[in-house]
Amino acid sequence: MVAKQHRRPSYARQRRGFSLVEVLVSIALLGLGISACLGALAEMANGETRAERAEHLQMLAKRKLDEIIATAEYQQAPLDGDFEVEGYPDISWEASTEQSGVENLEIVRFTINGEGNSISYSLTRLVFRQPVTTDAGGQQP
Repeated sequence: MVAKQHRRPSYARQRRGFSLVEVLVSIALLGLGISACLGALAEMANGETRAERAEHLQMLAKRKLDEIIATAEYQQAPLDGDFEVEGYPDISWEASTEQSGVENLEIVRFTINGEGNSISYSLTRLVFRQPVTTDAGGQQP
């Protein structure tokens, strides 16, 4: 009699699980994805910080420009200074005026620079200057 060879069924010869190479490739891809997500989160945080700084500069610039116009300091332009009194010695400002071409209307330009001039913000306003009137005698008040 001929001895029967025991053969495994075909499904038993199929491989089971993942090879080491497949596992390593999947871990590498997962690592790249996580690092890309963390990089995007860090960039979002940096963008938010820059936006907060820019908003702060705008607030300081508007407040100082309103003060210069309200006190008529712009008439002695060019002016410059910093915000050391407010606690920001690294933020400086400049103001200048020029004629607009319309009588009694001046252009006031205001620029604020922060953090070693790395951030800058400018404002421009038109300011009406009250005309100087004379009385009937021709004398100025």
